[in-house]
Amino acid sequence: MTRILITSALPYINGVKHLGNLIGSQLPADTFARFMRLQGNEVLFICATDEHGTPAELAANEADMEIGQYCMEMWNKQKQLSEGFNLSFDHFGRSSSTENHKLTQSFAKALSANGMIDEVREKQIFSLDDDRFLPDRYIVGICPTCGYDKARGDQCESCTKQLDPTELLQPKSAISGSSNLETRETKHLYLKQSLMKEKLEEWISEKSDWPIITTSIAKKWLKQNFGIQIRGCLEQLGKHKIKFEDWKFTEKNPFFAPTSDDLESVELYMDELRRAGDSCGAKLLFVVEGMPVGLGEPVFDRLDADLAHALMGVNAVKGVEIGSGFDSVSQLGSEHSDEIFPDGFGSNNSGGVLGGISSGQNLVVRIAIKPTSSIRKNRNTVDKDGMRTVISTTGRHDPCVGIRATPIGEAMIAIVLMDHALRDRGQNRR
Repeated sequence: MTRILITSALPYINGVKHLGNLIGSQLPADTFARFMRLQGNEVLFICATDEHGTPAELAANEADMEIGQYCMEMWNKQKQLSEGFNLSFDHFGRSSSTENHKLTQSFAKALSANGMIDEVREKQIFSLDDDRFLPDRYIVGICPTCGYDKARGDQCESCTKQLDPTELLQPKSAISGSSNLETRETKHLYLKQSLMKEKLEEWISEKSDWPIITTSIAKKWLKQNFGIQIRGCLEQLGKHKIKFEDWKFTEKNPFFAPTSDDLESVELYMDELRRAGDSCGAKLLFVVEGMPVGLGEPVFDRLDADLAHALMGVNAVKGVEIGSGFDSVSQLGSEHSDEIFPDGFGSNNSGGVLGGISSGQNLVVRIAIKPTSSIRKNRNTVDKDGMRTVISTTGRHDPCVGIRATPIGEAMIAIVLMDHALRDRGQNRR
């Protein structure tokens, strides 16, 4: 029997968490804890609310509550949520507990005694009406990039641009709303992480039993054993279609666009969406070169079906296309069928899969990403009683989540292909 400590990601105290938070952080840890217990291991599975920092104080101020009272109330709500979802925490605590304070202070004292803490004097915004220094997130104003009027001093949650408080237009205190601000000198304590670099690298290199990211293993294994190369790119963003020139260009712009063209029109389109508080969808193309013949099965566990199954599991994906996909509807049989000649196939409308089995041609897959529904525009909905109401999403705003989906799609395809390759090796011993 092994003793195992599992710590779930700590949820911020401000606000009730949605299903995405549960699925993304707490549920995987809970699943692992349950599995380890079934294996007969002694498991301690813990979690807590994160009650320190700017979010807690600002949320308490907006709720017109004393911060201690606010944190206690929200801790109770989050604890009830975890119990309602039957999460198997052995302990659900609070970062504000006396025990945690003592532990944190002991770490700080040890670091200071070893010369790892540095005192630095810096300039910081001071609110005369609040009679206090204001951290970056305590300052709000107009974003100089997108014009969002509730941007914070560290980042605009609309266009996601990193900001300095001095860049905000018409800055004011997030606490009182006062614009009576000035810059003063104050001191901060910094951890000298650079001094620990070599020791940390040495320590990490000794951990041969640590897991490596699954997708990295899959891509490396497929490349070594089959010469398979998986690449993805942006083919369309909203109404903007991207022409394909060369894969090398995908690494030279933030859109994974395979073109040498100036993408200024796309960037302007994104800025317009940010300012409007709206969003758009995207279409991504993936091509797998070096595919072997024979991966997949003709009925159950078809290669194209498993690819679609995996990719549809990615958030916001609403469509998967193999080869010519929906365009095949307008093709004749004589146009769509991939004729075979002594030197190979004459076309690849099938996208590298025939009858559920890889044909040896390039695997061609496209996915459609929907516009995110988390937008600032008012939308009609109903409350828990079924009564009509209006909702709008505040906070960070992504005008297109599809931009970040290219490496995710590559990873999912790699996992599916590795699964089929391992099955093929086990069945055919090759």
